[in-house]
Amino acid sequence: MSEMDLNRRFRIVGDDEQADDIEQFAGLFGRDYGEGWDSLLRSKRVVVLAEAGAGKTTELRAQANRINKGGGEAFFVPIERLNSLSLADAIDAVDSERFASWLRGEPRPATLFLDAVDELKLVRGNFSTALHRIRRELADVLDRVQLVVSSRPGDWLGKADLEEVRATLPPARRTPLIAENHSDPFLEAIRGRDQRADGVPPEEDQSQPSDVIVAALLPLDRKRAIRLLGNLNVANPDEAATQLDDADAWDLTRTPLGVIHVAEYWSSHASIGTRAQQLEFSTQQSVLD
Repeated sequence: MSEMDLNRRFRIVGDDEQADDIEQFAGLFGRDYGEGWDSLLRSKRVVVLAEAGAGKTTELRAQANRINKGGGEAFFVPIERLNSLSLADAIDAVDSERFASWLRGEPRPATLFLDAVDELKLVRGNFSTALHRIRRELADVLDRVQLVVSSRPGDWLGKADLEEVRATLPPARRTPLIAENHSDPFLEAIRGRDQRADGVPPEEDQSQPSDVIVAALLPLDRKRAIRLLGNLNVANPDEAATQLDDADAWDLTRTPLGVIHVAEYWSSHASIGTRAQQLEFSTQQSVLD
């Protein structure tokens, strides 16, 4: 299967929402509702929540690749490695030299994609410890680091983890936009005249993105599931889609892993099968995975 951009969508999650609320809401949408990656990456600290098999790791890797191919700097880090390794050693080996060069070179912004808090907890790791390790190692360059963290909803502790991010890796304050009619922009800045050109203080400007956001990765809709089926080289994907329509079984394809299981069953049986057969097959494959 080749890498493809499904233009995944997200819903911004409120601080008070619980894991059950996030998962229930995510099941209601999926089309072109919500935000895209470009919108999310306007913020300095981003938390992505999604259930198992939803494609968190694939999405984070794809965004890191996209930034790098566009001439920026991005690094993918399996966060469970930070339980026992330094950040430099935790980064994928193919990127380690580039990471060292970024640290030594001219000041340039970079994005760290930390995947995934649930895997960290499986190895009895501590999220706070991982964040403090990053803070120590990037203390001199933290103001130019963007952070994207992924987790399953059930492993994200809501306000507690959010405050840990804010306290340990506080986002750098945005550079104020100084009005052109100031007599001396430098003097105005150091006097604390923190206003935009239109006179509105940044904290009152609701159009600015939040510096720390939590976003739920929404499920695949029919259009995206069909695109993924085609990318999996499924024979006669139109017929597979017709059978999914007849069985009213598109909910089986709400995650990329679900689409893969449907494709594997179709390839083996030349049929979508009954819902019971699909669920049994998906359960068996998940155990094997």
